[in-house]
Amino acid sequence: MAKKLNEIEILVESKSKDFYEYLQNIIPYSLMNIINSISQETNVYLFSGLIRNYFLHVDDYRDIDLVLDGNIDIHNYFNNSKIKINSYGGYKITFENISIDIWSAKESWAYKAQNVFDFDLAKFIFQTAYFNFSAIVFSFNEKKFYYSKYFLRFLQNRKIDIVFPLNKNYDLCIINTIYYSEKYGLKISNHLINEVVKYYYNQNHDFDYSQKNHFGYIKYDSKAIADFIKKITS
Repeated sequence: MAKKLNEIEILVESKSKDFYEYLQNIIPYSLMNIINSISQETNVYLFSGLIRNYFLHVDDYRDIDLVLDGNIDIHNYFNNSKIKINSYGGYKITFENISIDIWSAKESWAYKAQNVFDFDLAKFIFQTAYFNFSAIVFSFNEKKFYYSKYFLRFLQNRKIDIVFPLNKNYDLCIINTIYYSEKYGLKISNHLINEVVKYYYNQNHDFDYSQKNHFGYIKYDSKAIADFIKKITS
């Protein structure tokens, strides 16, 4: 990976076409058709894990996260799929064994938390990411990336940090810090360590509930979490 931020930015800018082709290869044809149809109705942005893993050269993804500029009739596009409301104000859809989270931006928790009433979504949405590795989105309509310097620094130092400190589920933030740092061998910034330790010692927790809701099972028991806190503070 290039060392200088401007070199990394040039690299990210050059990858838009390749990333779109990558999506066409890994996302089922039927789902890509739906996403392309939705993009005819409103602007569609992909964010989170798929982009992170692409730039980390990790050929793996657990779900697909999409945010829309406007409202659509979800049931019209996914009428034969299991649909439920997710914890951040969007829809969680099971489509051919693929988990898809879709938000209408103006109905999302982050939008309401910031009391924003008018914005350029492409330049706003990545600023609401908690982790820096999510501070990038891909526009299906324009077939290009929008991102912040936080994401470029992540590629530069492979260190997890915080972008937008407000979050609806701090328990999950702690769990995901453990999960991503261990799974991808990523370092953790001092800023994030301080926040994780503060949350851990000063808030009530229900880690089991957060993990069951997110992963479908308990990945880390109380001892594993306590050992992680001890490790990052030693």
